[in-house]
Amino acid sequence: MKTVRMLRAVLLLLSVTLLSQLPNLAGEAGHPELFSQSPALGVANEEMRLSGQTDEEGGFFLALPWPGVFARGRLRNSTGALGHTFFDLILRFRGSGLRTPEEVRGFRLEVPRFLPKDIERFTVLVSGSETHFLLGEVQVEEAELHWDPARPLRWEDFRGEPPAGSHWEGAQIHLSLSWTGEWEIRFDRGRGVWVARLVSVATFNTMDRAKSWVLPHAKTAEVLNHEQRHFDLNEVYRRLLDLSLRKFLGTEVTGRTREEAEEKLKALLNAAFERVTSKCQEIQRRYDRETDYGRNLQKQREWDRMISEWLLDPLRAPQP
Repeated sequence: MKTVRMLRAVLLLLSVTLLSQLPNLAGEAGHPELFSQSPALGVANEEMRLSGQTDEEGGFFLALPWPGVFARGRLRNSTGALGHTFFDLILRFRGSGLRTPEEVRGFRLEVPRFLPKDIERFTVLVSGSETHFLLGEVQVEEAELHWDPARPLRWEDFRGEPPAGSHWEGAQIHLSLSWTGEWEIRFDRGRGVWVARLVSVATFNTMDRAKSWVLPHAKTAEVLNHEQRHFDLNEVYRRLLDLSLRKFLGTEVTGRTREEAEEKLKALLNAAFERVTSKCQEIQRRYDRETDYGRNLQKQREWDRMISEWLLDPLRAPQP
């Protein structure tokens, strides 16, 4: 008998870009607001959070915290309906301090693995004793951005909320290296053992746009290039990870039980994953240290050249 198992392992990398000078907040209109708590983060008396789940076709019908008041809509992404998907619906109120249906000014929809969606246009339908907020079809964008040589980073990709007090930290990029694998497990009657064999593997280098952020005064070409090179470095080690894991394709591991054979194979794969990602973290830290987080322009140019060479031939990069 053969069965296929899957595993996903993820390494998260955070890179912070520091500013060489503290911005003059008093002299720049709007900047003081950057360090106050955003309504999206839960300001008291201005919003209310509810949880729900869509049906098979992506529709939702959520009871709001007043008798006979509901919110309805349909959730989808770029490829179709998001059925059986958990979400949070945040109600936003006007500044009067009253939490009544009449004071609702908008909504925010938060779905795991997708960017938050603000909803400011909706219809209020009153039918007898019931009130329905009709949100319509809500399309959300995937939060993960896969590395693509034809699609460099843009400041619009940094959608996260800066943490309070981010005076010296101008930007932060949230990256991950991950892999998935499939293997078959069978019982070898001749040897009396269970056999696990790797049949496929895939690796990924992604940026989480919902968790990456930038302050307005840090949106320079130099800072964006520094963050792009972090993403490029991740891609170098994704390719090395791919080479490392593919060496195990067809490898058979035996065990006295199904679980033992499977665990032995996963241990081999995870050990290779740890070796590559550990080296990746080391080189990412070295990159920040030697370029002084992008502030040393000469060193930054040197690293730009090295990373470009490593992308052409990952075997020239520092090896795990």
